[in-house]
Amino acid sequence: RWKPFLRLGASAGTTYLVDLSQTLLWRNVVVTVAARDATVADAEGRQVRDAVRLTFRYRGTLADAGLEELVFAPGVGLARVVEMTIAGPRVSVLERSAGAPTR
Repeated sequence: RWKPFLRLGASAGTTYLVDLSQTLLWRNVVVTVAARDATVADAEGRQVRDAVRLTFRYRGTLADAGLEELVFAPGVGLARVVEMTIAGPRVSVLERSAGAPTR
């Protein structure tokens, strides 16, 4: 059965359950559209506004890892990923914003 995983068009505050029972990591995950007006910076500090920020909460137990946040910026796509690792949070950001000069 097909179900939407990333509801980027949902209003801020929307919460929904993702339960992909065949995969250990995606069983009973609560996804929240935390913001539709987030600002995210690329690796060089340039800011992109009006991004959609999704947060993830696992209802089961995870030993040491899990996705905590995804941020999607308009005209860019996936701009920021926050994952929990055994060593603590790991943040990955966009290398360069759309339209930024290459070096």
